[in-house]
Amino acid sequence: MGTWFEVADENFLKLSLFVQYSNSIYWAVTAFTTVGFGDLHPVTTVEKIFSMEYLFNNIVVVAYVAGSITNLFAPDVGPTGRYVSIYKKIQHFKLINCFMWWKLYTI
Repeated sequence: MGTWFEVADENFLKLSLFVQYSNSIYWAVTAFTTVGFGDLHPVTTVEKIFSMEYLFNNIVVVAYVAGSITNLFAPDVGPTGRYVSIYKKIQHFKLINCFMWWKLYTI
């Protein structure tokens, strides 16, 4: 018993190096995304690559949705919020004072 993969697959060390690494990367991605190991899992290398791409795409979608919802509740928080706040103040200042930037550059 050298590795925990030997418990799951007795022939793990007899597989090619590419298959060993792809299996290791697949299980690392599965653990990273915290989807669990489940009873149903991909078997071939192509299925594992597809599964990893699917998991990463799901992370991107969930992060985008969470960020959008957070921005709805707190739009003026963080660097972007501060930038938008300052930009609105500048626009308001320009509107009140009839600021015409093109006259600054005329002689």
